[in-house]
Amino acid sequence: MARLFASMTLLWALLLTPCFPLDADQRASLDTTLEKIRGRAGVPGLAVGIIERGQVLYVGTFGVRDLASGAPVNDQTLFHLASISKTFTAAAIVRLAENGKLAIADPIEKYLPQFAGDGITLEHLLTHSAGLQDWLHPAAGATQDSRVSEYVLRLARHKPSYPAGKGWSYSDADFNVLGAVIEKSSGKPYVEYVASELLAPLGLTNCTAQMPKSAENFAWPHVGEKIARRAKNHPYDLAFVPSSGIECNITDLLSWGWANLARDSRMLSEARYVSLFQKRVDTKWPGVSMSLAWQLDKSGDGTERIFHPGGDPGFRTLLVLYPKDQRVIAILANGEATPRFEIRDAIEKFLGP
Repeated sequence: MARLFASMTLLWALLLTPCFPLDADQRASLDTTLEKIRGRAGVPGLAVGIIERGQVLYVGTFGVRDLASGAPVNDQTLFHLASISKTFTAAAIVRLAENGKLAIADPIEKYLPQFAGDGITLEHLLTHSAGLQDWLHPAAGATQDSRVSEYVLRLARHKPSYPAGKGWSYSDADFNVLGAVIEKSSGKPYVEYVASELLAPLGLTNCTAQMPKSAENFAWPHVGEKIARRAKNHPYDLAFVPSSGIECNITDLLSWGWANLARDSRMLSEARYVSLFQKRVDTKWPGVSMSLAWQLDKSGDGTERIFHPGGDPGFRTLLVLYPKDQRVIAILANGEATPRFEIRDAIEKFLGP
């Protein structure tokens, strides 16, 4: 209890420290830096945002949301979040745990009997250590609930590539199965549960787990690592929404990041946030470990970072939380050549220690 009180006292001290948006000269300087990176990489459209201690320091938008129309990106443009969506699924699972609907240590066969005997728990899925294999069943544009059930059943029919908890491999399948667990334990479709239990309480009105409509202000995907070209299709698949299907604009993504960093009680209790961000396993990536969905590492000066990148055909994204500085950086782009981590590093250098 004393440790909890001390951590909350520190948090409030940080929140009460004055923090102001960038002035005109600072903004112009950062705009120039980011536009140079975007232009050099040939990224069609880019949106970048920074929050510090609850104050929006910066939102910048660059380029176009669609090369065909030339429509510009603005702060309301929806982007496909790709794998940042996994952080929403993890929060949904932890919220269900808080409400007594499930436990992180539960075997998934308790909710999905088709996985009986695999020894996989919800924690294994949340940390990519279940052994489920993506390549067996890639996204195929499913839009019907029956296709989601078929996808989960096909996954269950294949033996995991290693015993649960005895290996590590990044997997969309893990989180798509968690989506089915959410539906089973909540009694609601995944899309409805996320909307009513996460998005609505936090006021994220520009975030959705639905396929964006053609009339909406959304970024169209552009594929190609060398030269960006307009993709034929948007990478939406109902079976893959829990791993990669959330759409969001830059301001709501910043708000999502801040809700997690500031431990917003409208979503989870303090104790549940501690569980959410607790280090669980090491990954195969040097210096990177896993909490529940979120990845953990340190910057060059040793600053702790909690983050999640996203990448789907035509999109690259990144969301980074900085507990010490009470800072959030969000990056959204509709081009595969987007140097997300270079952009992050440039912002860290610009803001300084």
